[in-house]
Amino acid sequence: MSCPAGVTEPSKLSDLLAAASLLLTALGVVYGTWYPEIVSAIGEVIPEHRANRGQVRIKVNSVFLGKALPLAITAVILTILFLPDAVAIAASGFSELSKFGTETVRQYNAVEAAFLVVDVLTGALACYLLCLAFKLREKLRAIDGP
Repeated sequence: MSCPAGVTEPSKLSDLLAAASLLLTALGVVYGTWYPEIVSAIGEVIPEHRANRGQVRIKVNSVFLGKALPLAITAVILTILFLPDAVAIAASGFSELSKFGTETVRQYNAVEAAFLVVDVLTGALACYLLCLAFKLREKLRAIDGP
């Protein structure tokens, strides 16, 4: 596989992998720290009487705006940030595979493969965090409902 457009040297690709891995790790650490609060807020019991829902609403809204939504947005931004390089690497790999078949395996580049995995994992985390944020938003709607 060859380097994607804009990444001409192996050291630049290594730097790209290092940056993407570091950012995914940081995101994962924050996610792991905040996950119990996010799940707890999703599981909050909504009092039957609307007048008694104030504290639950405050907690769920705080977790939604202060934890789940910022994490989801950050994960989406990180995925998008590295997506052009990931697409270029994948397209190059598929192009080489279609041209040269199994001979392409001899040109295998672990750094490129690792970068693709990191971007896919960041994207998967972004999807999951968006789902959690959506659940919290739905919880807020339920709290505000009748």
